[in-house]
Amino acid sequence: MDKRTTETEARRNIQRYLRQLSYFEPTILPPPIDGVAGDDTTRALKAFQKLDGLPETGIADSITFDRLFAAYVASLEERAQPAGIYPFPAGTHSFPLPDIAGHTEPLLLLL
Repeated sequence: MDKRTTETEARRNIQRYLRQLSYFEPTILPPPIDGVAGDDTTRALKAFQKLDGLPETGIADSITFDRLFAAYVASLEERAQPAGIYPFPAGTHSFPLPDIAGHTEPLLLLL
């Protein structure tokens, strides 16, 4: 992987972190996840920096990146599903339905 690819992927990760935070913080507008450090990403970074008490540069320096990543991880942990609670039943469930010829075919429920 060359340096350019690595930098693009790093920008995508920053955009992913900002996007996650934007779901719960209305002052952070969700940037596109395109790996381009455009105006939307800069605005979102500045909003995060303001919330976190950092200088509003719009640049993901090492301090900004570390705090952004920590906020991202905390956001995921705060909203994680509690252990032992699952939105879908365990196993597969099927119900017989008659087909056109009168035969029964199992219908697998996919939720």
